[in-house]
Amino acid sequence: MIKPEEALLLFGKWKEEISPLRVVAWLASGHLSLERCFVRNFDSEVIALDLPDGSGAEIGIVGFGFEYGEPPEGKGEGSVRTVVAVRPGPKPRERILFIELAR
Repeated sequence: MIKPEEALLLFGKWKEEISPLRVVAWLASGHLSLERCFVRNFDSEVIALDLPDGSGAEIGIVGFGFEYGEPPEGKGEGSVRTVVAVRPGPKPRERILFIELAR
């Protein structure tokens, strides 16, 4: 596990450097996959993303812990670094992968 502060520093780096991300989430409400999005804003509760079509998305991160990880099979092409947000709970656990992509 990494400290939430360290994860927030990484989101800040991605925002400053305008690093493209692939976001893949398995949540209680369903599965989500976003390609080549960018961090617009963030805090300890929400990550706001800009999407390639000009729209946006917000992902809640309250109750999630963070760790470095590997992208799932088929989702790692062109990846540089992956941060996994995991919310503890009954199986299956909710997970959000923030995959930094090479430029």
